[in-house]
Amino acid sequence: MSQMSRREKALIYFCLLLSLACAMIVIGAKASEGDYIGSWTNYNVSDIHVIKGTYVSGDLTSLEFDDVDYYLVNEDIGIEGFDVRFNFTNIPNNTISLSHRILCEYEGNPAHDVNIEVFNFTNDMWVNSIHVPEHSLRWDNNSMSLNSIDFNNDGDVWLRIVHYTSGVETHYLNVDYFQLKAFIPVNTGEGGLIWWIGAIFIFVPILLILYYVLRRK
Repeated sequence: MSQMSRREKALIYFCLLLSLACAMIVIGAKASEGDYIGSWTNYNVSDIHVIKGTYVSGDLTSLEFDDVDYYLVNEDIGIEGFDVRFNFTNIPNNTISLSHRILCEYEGNPAHDVNIEVFNFTNDMWVNSIHVPEHSLRWDNNSMSLNSIDFNNDGDVWLRIVHYTSGVETHYLNVDYFQLKAFIPVNTGEGGLIWWIGAIFIFVPILLILYYVLRRK
């Protein structure tokens, strides 16, 4: 067999690298959320409702960036110092996983119960309580491990931060940043197309390499 030229060697190396890169991309997409191919999409809060507590300042734009522009609520005196609802809309119905990203601060009694909860539309109740400690709290990509069928009501997802114990008017909650993340898979047809494209880019370079090797024998 004659010796390969530099150009042929470079082409073979390129084909190998291309096959490896495509394999890693396809495998990475496959493993991105269990057995699904898809992507995470971020959603901003659509509506805020202060059910209990005293609104002080801030609006929807205050929650879009980590910029010390707070949505601020003071506690009410009495049971449940505050109950602040954060509603998200237009969440795709085929979402298979939800998580949230939040930066907030509770300034009050560390013994008080302050929780982040999500509404279960199937059971008609608030669930998945996560305790908020006194002072700052930051969770990035905090998975709620939710079945989207129960928590996504035709595109609506509701979360709230609630203070269960008696309130003190000098205590407060401020929220700097709040987003919902939804993992949205591609549909079956698109998934099949992705796998076919991946297979082509993985195996065609390998066939080209075999062709060059066999041709030179």
